[in-house]
This record gives sequence, structure tokens and C-alpha cells, in this order.
Amino acid sequence: NLQAQVLIDSLTITNRHLGKTVGGRLAAQDSIITKLTLEVSSLRQRLWETELRAGVAEADRSAAETVLSRKQEKEAAIASIRSSLGTDAGEVLLTPEGDVLLRITGMAFAIGSSQLKAGQESVVTKIVEAVKLFPGSKVAVAGHTDDTGSRDANLRLSRRRAETVARMME
Repeated sequence: NLQAQVLIDSLTITNRHLGKTVGGRLAAQDSIITKLTLEVSSLRQRLWETELRAGVAEADRSAAETVLSRKQEKEAAIASIRSSLGTDAGEVLLTPEGDVLLRITGMAFAIGSSQLKAGQESVVTKIVEAVKLFPGSKVAVAGHTDDTGSRDANLRLSRRRAETVARMME
């Protein structure tokens, strides 16, 4: 029985020693697990922030593509108008704000008249087609005269010429 007691005491000491060793290792592993959990949490936060920045960058890229696409469409429309009008009928200008301005110089009226000369309807048709390339745009028609005659008479004639062209564009 004494031998059994010694064996039990020896096993108890060994068990305590193993308990301390395992307990120490368990505490160390718990510390490692805590540290790794914090690192995973930090990495998840960084991933979320990166995904957020990527989403913003994608939205910016998409917006830039839209702006570029609209600019290219506008440039193509302007080139089409220039080609259609030719150099004799007028010119296409861009304002500093990016608006398109058609300056028609090839439209002819009889002297002192607000009626277009024969064959001028095709110029108005080209203008109407040009305006259709920019839906929703504002159109202003201005008439002009030469410098013969009185200022008041020329202002009235300019207005009537603009009204004639505007009616033809409807």
C-alpha cells in the first residue's frame, strides 16, 4: 500500500507539473489567439476600407467615362454639322462654357426683304438637322442686315428675317 501511495504521490506531482506546463502553453496559445483575432479584425477593417476606396474609384471611373462619352458624342455631332454645312453656309463654334454656336453666313435674303432667296430652304433644313443632334438645347435665331438704311429700319428688318427663319425651323 505504501508503494501505491508513493506511486499516487509521484503521479500527483507529475500531474501538477504537466498541468503547469499545459496551463502555461494554454495561456500562451490564448495570447496568440487573441493577438491573431485582433490582427484578423484589423485586416478586415483595412479590407473594408480598401473595398470602399475601390468602389469610389469605380464610381469616379464610370463618371469620367460618361463625361468622355458625351464629349465624344458632342465632337462627332459637331464634325457632322461642319461637314453638312460646309464652309460656305456657316461655321460651328464652341463657347468657353462648352455650348455649341452655329453662325450661319450663307443664308441670303433679297435687299430690304425678309423672304429667303430661292434655294435657301436647304440651309434651314441643315440647321434643323444640326439642332436635332443636341436635344433639349436652346435655340436663338438672330437676323442681320447690311449697314444701308436707317438703324431703326435695319433693326425691324433683322427681327423679321429672324422670325422668318424661326418659323421655317418649326
